[in-house]
Amino acid sequence: MLSKSRRVEIGSLTQPAEGATMYMVAENTSIPVPKVHCAFERKGINYTPMVRIPGKMLRLGWLDRSPESKAKILSQIKGIVDQLRLIPPPSDQVISNIAGGPLFDSRLGGGSYHGPFNTLQEFHRHLREDYDGDEDLPDANRLVVRHKQYCGKPVLTHGDLNTMNITV
Repeated sequence: MLSKSRRVEIGSLTQPAEGATMYMVAENTSIPVPKVHCAFERKGINYTPMVRIPGKMLRLGWLDRSPESKAKILSQIKGIVDQLRLIPPPSDQVISNIAGGPLFDSRLGGGSYHGPFNTLQEFHRHLREDYDGDEDLPDANRLVVRHKQYCGKPVLTHGDLNTMNITV
C-alpha cells in the first residue's frame, strides 16, 4: 500500500539498476537515499518501490533562497558528489551502470541505452559519435585530443544530477 512515506517509481524510464545504485550508495556513504524495497520489471514496465524521503525538490523555491542558503546547499552537494566518487567501482575500467549493464541516457543520440564500455576512450568515442578529428573543426579537434589523454580511473557519479532530483 502506498502512503505519504512510500512511493513507487513506475515507467519505461525507471531503471532497475537505480535500485541497486541506491542500495550501494546507502551501504557505502552517509548520503540520504530512499530505502529501496526491490526493483523489478513486469510486462515491459519497471517498478522500484521505495521509502519516500521528506522534503521538496531543490528547484522549488531556489530563487527565493538567500545567498548563504544556496552556498550551504551547493557545499552539501559537493560533499555528496565527493562521497560518490570514493565508492570503489565494481570492476576496473568499465563504464556501465552499477550492475555492469548499459547506461541509460535518453539525451544522447542513438537510443536511450549505451554501453557498457571497456575503456574511457571507447566511452568518449561513443559520445563523439565516432568523430575522430577534422581539420575544419578546431574546437571539436581539441575535444578529441583531450578525450585521448589519460584522465584517471572511472568513478561513480550521478548521470543527471539536477534540481529536480535533489530533495531539501
